[in-house]
Amino acid sequence: MDKRREVCMDKKRIDLVRIEEVMEILKVKESKVRKMILNNEIKYVKVGNLVRFKVKDIVNYIDINTIETIDKHIHSQKDLIV
Repeated sequence: MDKRREVCMDKKRIDLVRIEEVMEILKVKESKVRKMILNNEIKYVKVGNLVRFKVKDIVNYIDINTIETIDKHIHSQKDLIV
């Protein structure tokens, strides 16, 4: 494989993780991750009959489900009023 193609493939690299790694990241049981899959709460990739997750989708899930503190919420509302 030539260097140019090697660099191109490296830029398109997608990191996939298994259910076990998602369990560890989210600190939940396997059954919870499987329920999240069934309820379409979390994005996943099918590789044949295997389930994998893109790292960026796990990070996005965490970001979307992060609740802001009351102080931050109050400050953002004050900015809107002024």
